[in-house]
Amino acid sequence: MKEFEGELKKISPSKIINKDEEVNEIDDFFLVLGVIYNDLKGLMLFLDLFQENYKKPAVDELTANSGQYSSTQNQINRLMVGFMNEFLSFLKNNKNIFSNIRFKLIEKGLNITVKQEWDNILSVLDDKESDNFLSKIARIRSNIIFHYSGKELRREYLKYFFEIPKDERNKNAYYSLGMNMRSTQFYYCDAAVGSYLREHLKIGLEDSHFNKMGDLIAKTNDTIRFLMEGYLKYKISKK
Repeated sequence: MKEFEGELKKISPSKIINKDEEVNEIDDFFLVLGVIYNDLKGLMLFLDLFQENYKKPAVDELTANSGQYSSTQNQINRLMVGFMNEFLSFLKNNKNIFSNIRFKLIEKGLNITVKQEWDNILSVLDDKESDNFLSKIARIRSNIIFHYSGKELRREYLKYFFEIPKDERNKNAYYSLGMNMRSTQFYYCDAAVGSYLREHLKIGLEDSHFNKMGDLIAKTNDTIRFLMEGYLKYKISKK
């Protein structure tokens, strides 16, 4: 059985958050940033375990395995969209932190590659061309991740089963009813979700929002790790 890796280190709790301070925006910012990193790590673990333990179906496969594989992949994609939406919203709502002298000193300690990745992430917040991307992930987050919209999913269901050309996948509305969760799945519901994601993330296109999101997530991983390292070094050195 596998064990999680990592060297256990420690720091006094009062160095992270001073209980006698009513407000410290920098400390609060990095506390949330650490949670964001941990959440991203959990999502990546979910993805790794899924891909390592389940057989990827053939492109034209139409089986319970292919349906549940696609469903799980869509669920991970949705969680990634939700994560990225919340991360970018958090950055946007805390832009004042980036001009703080302490943050600037931590940022200055980033190596050239990570600093460029951080700048690329921040550019998404102000780039006019990113408005469509930001609005798309916000819409997905609001309709099929943390909230559910019957209206939106009904529209995608009708599109998938009645508007696009027919093939074996949409000739019928498929489902499995087993005696437990492992053998039960409502594939026609997954079809509506998949259609929604393909439409709003432009999955499969070279300039897709999905590709942009994947690129941002890769940058986020390294960037937060090194920002947190700089913050903790500052805290450890502080008397």
